[in-house]
Amino acid sequence: MPEATRNQLLDALGTSDFALLKPHLAVVRLSQKPVLQEAGAPITHAYFPTSGMISLVATLDNSEGIEIAAIGREGAVGVKLGFQPQLSFARAVVQLPG
Repeated sequence: MPEATRNQLLDALGTSDFALLKPHLAVVRLSQKPVLQEAGAPITHAYFPTSGMISLVATLDNSEGIEIAAIGREGAVGVKLGFQPQLSFARAVVQLPG
């Protein structure tokens, strides 16, 4: 069992899998409103919230946005990054600081 991170995805990893990720993890404090990734832009970071909330927002044809997902400590944003260069399918916005 890896050390507790308060993110349920990271906490569910086995010890050896978490050890592979740990050197690449950093704790960052996110304030409300920053855009972490933009739809159609390359994904450069993965975020594993331990508190707060991140919204994924899809842009409609009329330039309005609609929230399609809310991610808290049970999930992650940008995890497609590890597979190969990927583009974000939605804007990720910090809704609650954490």
